[in-house]
Amino acid sequence: YTPVLVSIVVAAIAFRWLYAENGLINGWLAELIGPAFTPIGFLTSPQLALPAVMVVTLWKGLGYFMVIFLAGLQGIPKELYEAAELDGSEGWRQHVDITLPLLRPYVSLVAVVSSIAATKVFEEVFLMTQGGPADSTRTIVYYVYDQAFAELEISYACTLGLALFLVVMLFTLVRLAFSGDRALI
Repeated sequence: YTPVLVSIVVAAIAFRWLYAENGLINGWLAELIGPAFTPIGFLTSPQLALPAVMVVTLWKGLGYFMVIFLAGLQGIPKELYEAAELDGSEGWRQHVDITLPLLRPYVSLVAVVSSIAATKVFEEVFLMTQGGPADSTRTIVYYVYDQAFAELEISYACTLGLALFLVVMLFTLVRLAFSGDRALI
């Protein structure tokens, strides 16, 4: 859970150092491959910049979602597993028949929350790539920021922000409606 507690600024700077052409990852690869190794520009390559930023976002949020799943797992009564054992069910069969169906509401919750979080990725992009290279990491939230503070198109940025809110709200309501779990609505 520690990555959730680390400031996004600290995480972005640390990963920027790890991803640098003379950083830790390229150093390890150079040691592994030898003198023929050419440093990889994780944050300067249009093909690699977005996956590199996604790794930071995933690393930061994974602990939060694991706590949600842990709460779901702890909420499953042990008696169900004991009854399944008495009926001859073991291992994976118990997970398929008991654990996964009872975790469905938690999966829906994580899907909704992570989808909302994916639409608001800003800090990682701002601190690591500034939307580049070649706009490969430009997110909608970074575009709204750029329109508001670089282009000074405040009304356009407000309209984009409102449109983003409506799209996220619509997506969330549709996702919750199709999740089949009325407790989340």
